Amino acid sequence: MNLHYHTDAGDCFWDDSGYWSGTSATLCIGNDADAGSLPSHVYFPFASIAVLSGAQVTSAILTVSVATSRNGNTCKCKAYCNDADTSVPPTTRAQGEALVLTTDFTSKTFADATGLTTINITTAVQEVFSRAGWVTGNKLGVVLRDDASSSGRDRLLEAIEGAGTAEAIIDIVINSGGQVI
Repeated sequence: MNLHYHTDAGDCFWDDSGYWSGTSATLCIGNDADAGSLPSHVYFPFASIAVLSGAQVTSAILTVSVATSRNGNTCKCKAYCNDADTSVPPTTRAQGEALVLTTDFTSKTFADATGLTTINITTAVQEVFSRAGWVTGNKLGVVLRDDASSSGRDRLLEAIEGAGTAEAIIDIVINSGGQVI
């Protein structure tokens, strides 16, 4: 079973200075060149995920659109899921920092390019779907955290507020024996 979801309202980013934004047309990941080279992090919500608890995930691919690539290579992040039965989008930097993350994550180095890029987050998504409290229809949160990007190296990702059709998407494949509604 193939499932395809677009990010929902509530996508946002924050940096280590205390800045948070949930209304920007782009979301900054990496070492934010506009914030004095401070690490910045991104949250993507995906609503009404139609998968029952314990379903076997064959793959889960996050696709994001890089609108701007600033200052060359070495923009790195770790991609997690919010380890919650149903994710609640943060509305402040403090709430973003307080999100409980999955133990599983995927490391990603962004190329010095714009356009679509993918991150395989299968193990993190499986961790959330294996939670006893996960039920079909819950919201899945994906968190990208800076991973020691070089100073001033960041990428601006399309946000739902400015993307048109280029907002983040997640494609989830459940094995044929999995429980899907």
